[in-house]
Amino acid sequence: MTSTADFEREGLLEGLNEPERSARVNLLQQLTDAGVSLAELREAVAQERLALLPIQQLLDRTARYTLREYSELTGLTEEFLQRDYPALGLPEPQSEDRWFSEEQVAAGRMLKQVLDAGVPEERFIELARTVGRTSAVIAEALLQMFAEVFLRPGDTELDLGLRFASLAEALMPTVRPLIGNVVELHMRHLVSSEVIDRTTRVTGLLPGSRNVTVGFADLVGYTRLGEGLGTEHIGDIANRFANLAAEVAEPPVRLVKLIGDAAMLVSYETAPLLGAVSRLIAVVDQQEAFPPLRAGVARGGAFRHAGDWYGRPVNLASRITGVAPSRTLIATQDVCEASGSGFRCESWKQMTLKGIEGSVALYQITATA
Repeated sequence: MTSTADFEREGLLEGLNEPERSARVNLLQQLTDAGVSLAELREAVAQERLALLPIQQLLDRTARYTLREYSELTGLTEEFLQRDYPALGLPEPQSEDRWFSEEQVAAGRMLKQVLDAGVPEERFIELARTVGRTSAVIAEALLQMFAEVFLRPGDTELDLGLRFASLAEALMPTVRPLIGNVVELHMRHLVSSEVIDRTTRVTGLLPGSRNVTVGFADLVGYTRLGEGLGTEHIGDIANRFANLAAEVAEPPVRLVKLIGDAAMLVSYETAPLLGAVSRLIAVVDQQEAFPPLRAGVARGGAFRHAGDWYGRPVNLASRITGVAPSRTLIATQDVCEASGSGFRCESWKQMTLKGIEGSVALYQITATA
């Protein structure tokens, strides 16, 4: 059994006064009893993440299979798995590391059925990259939520570590069905709005591009603001902006991504997107201690890949946003013509934009209702 003297020799108790010292000794003892090595403890203390080791132990405890064993149980080749995990944004599993749980084996067998049904490995690797990016964001958000909601003033490492582990044990079983349910709801919405026309059915190929309306909106002066305010305040503004953008993006408008101080929205229909962007400008203007918003909108053929959109209207909307005045929505002539009766278009400028061929006629659009 590891003693307090052992922890002292390893330098694990340096600089601590009571009650932090007693709490750390208690936590270190519980972790060593659970099989954590002194080397792992030294690393965790040096990186100031000792309080997270109990939750790490909880998440790791079901991992029982090595890469080779997982491959044998699922029928997935080691070569495929060594490509799949980096695509997911995870470290490549080493041959002798016990990474995989019974649930992951079951999921791996289902994946093997999908591949055997005819889905090419390359296409699945592309999907894995998208899933990995999204899952990393969800995992970070979950951990941040835990920290913000359940951190108590004056917590010792022992208090925090055991509380987080207890909460994770209670709540983690709900995470998979909750996330799976949201994915299913998004699939239902996408299926209800997608089109598979005769050409697609005859050729068996998805169209190279579709006409969409693309809007970018960014916070004016956000970068300069960050130089004068603390990181926490800037992060709060970014989080509030993300929430506001998500709230206005009602179907058929979709919030594609957030890039720091900017949001990208897309819709097959122009008027709903203009309405969403106009509402976002207005609601941001009502926020206290918030930089104003500006927006650019363009329409045209774009293609979708891995959940993102690419093409001229995407680039054009982004460039327009960069020249738009604060609190305004600037758009192309195509957008004006498709805007409908709920909006007023006024000629603004004829401009040459960086990376866009030719000059572009730009219009200021305002909602009439």
